[in-house]
Amino acid sequence: MAMTLHPAKGRPLSAWKNGKGFTSELAVFPRGADLETFGWRVSIAEVKESGPFSNFPGIDRSLAVLEGTLTLRFDGADAIPLSAGNGPIAFAGDIPCMAAIKGGGMAKDLNIMTRRGQFVSRMHPVTADGPVPILPEACTTLFVALCHSTLEMDGSVIALEPLDAVSNDEPMTGEAQFFRTRSVHGTGPVGLYVIQIFAQRLQPSA
Repeated sequence: MAMTLHPAKGRPLSAWKNGKGFTSELAVFPRGADLETFGWRVSIAEVKESGPFSNFPGIDRSLAVLEGTLTLRFDGADAIPLSAGNGPIAFAGDIPCMAAIKGGGMAKDLNIMTRRGQFVSRMHPVTADGPVPILPEACTTLFVALCHSTLEMDGSVIALEPLDAVSNDEPMTGEAQFFRTRSVHGTGPVGLYVIQIFAQRLQPSA
């Protein structure tokens, strides 16, 4: 099984066009794709100020807050408050969305973007040490650690620091084992997020 480690240390940040935050990319397909050409993209964003999300026509999104509190409002609908551990939320990237944070604060969130008609995604929070179920029909699986921990798969043990990620670009069977080695990184009960990407012709199991 070919696993790739994406360490948090040294991960470059890119500023948003509106200057209200920063994004660091964990993984993208195809490799090296930009915002106009990706099939799917996983990133972590730091939100510094309240304001509108960028519009992404034809893109579906999932978002989980890792630090702070983020309140989203979609095209005039009721506000949805999100904080660490109570997500994720799925929404269309081409629906107008306003994000609000408390004055002087900052929020950090984990994002998945998939190009509609090509890919769909599933983001699952892991709150307890032990087995991590994996859906075998996924074409890519990513594990994003929120604390110092270990991930065990097929006899291999991978040590992870907060916000490190591990990816596998092949279908996986069975399950992984997740164990915390130090306290959770400000995320409440969540210690790990499992992200699985599916080709659009396949739908994730319930």
